[in-house]
Amino acid sequence: MGNKAYLYMRLCVATVAMVLCSVGAIAGTRYHFGANHFEGLCPLDTQASRTHSAEGDYLIDHNSLGSSMIVLDTVPVASMNYRVQGRIANLHNKPGHSYSTAGGSRKLSATQCGIVFNATRDGSRYVAVLLSCHNTALHDDINDRRLMTVSVVAHSNGADSTLATVTIDKGVNLYDDFNSVEARIEANRLSVGVGNKWLQSVLSCSLPPTSGPIFAGYIVGAACSTRLERLVVAETPGERRPAESGWTVETLKEHFAKSNDPYEGFWQYLDRETDDWTRIGGKYTLALVATARGGYDVIYVSGAKVYASMWHTGMVKAHMSPTIFTGTYRVQWSDATFEVIDDDVFGAFESESILNMRFPVLNSQMRFSRILPINQ
Repeated sequence: MGNKAYLYMRLCVATVAMVLCSVGAIAGTRYHFGANHFEGLCPLDTQASRTHSAEGDYLIDHNSLGSSMIVLDTVPVASMNYRVQGRIANLHNKPGHSYSTAGGSRKLSATQCGIVFNATRDGSRYVAVLLSCHNTALHDDINDRRLMTVSVVAHSNGADSTLATVTIDKGVNLYDDFNSVEARIEANRLSVGVGNKWLQSVLSCSLPPTSGPIFAGYIVGAACSTRLERLVVAETPGERRPAESGWTVETLKEHFAKSNDPYEGFWQYLDRETDDWTRIGGKYTLALVATARGGYDVIYVSGAKVYASMWHTGMVKAHMSPTIFTGTYRVQWSDATFEVIDDDVFGAFESESILNMRFPVLNSQMRFSRILPINQ
């Protein structure tokens, strides 16, 4: 599998790496994206009323039955600390429409889909994050609202139990286009993020205990059809946080007022060039502080959109180490989920006022412009 996985990259998303194994448990990160890289995602049954096929850069699933269709990665998860992130569109999600199951036995106006984790290989037990949309008063033009319900459901022995639920109407697509949904599992604790452009934290809850090999994948509800763009399963060995620099906006201002370094100062997001598989985690304001080693510490100041509540001023966003090329630095960059991207990442000063952070493996770059001392 190639390295250019679309990982909701926040230019700061999850680390892009090669799949480390094709058999045995997941060690690191496993990506499923694009028409040629969906191998290993298999539905638990292949009845005629359920179809599963690659079309272009997507997996298309049609489920005409009255029960959910489960599609799992064939490789089990090695750790109880991991995350599952999918980007999925519910094609049966139009207001005023109802969708019939096979034989017309049921008609559903609010179909659902999402991601699955902590699953047994046969699907007899799993936990799912399900997305479904509905209108509050469909034919009332004044009072009607379209809402999304995000539910965490535990399935065991043929029965479902709802662990948590929340209703939202901002930051998500409420119709038949794509949403990203992420489950972060830490032992028996779950945190859920959802969004069409930015992942927003929407709920958290405890999880039932599990045992034996566990698997992850996605779910297509009754009478639902979906288009899957990507699925990522990644180990997260313990809680990560960037280093704390100790800098505040005020101490940074004081330091910069005395500095003669042409690059020390505040830098603000200017623009970006990204391919179809990348997203930025925010329009950051950063501070560059020279180090004794001839490089720079890059300090986060503001601007995060992905996991915004988890970022605060003073965290170390990146380290820039000098190379033999004047004005060019090797970079260790912490993405929006606190994973480090350091695979051929470079920072280059195009001038004393433009800094270009380049991620060639991802065919992407993000530029920053130097700004006057900020008022905060």
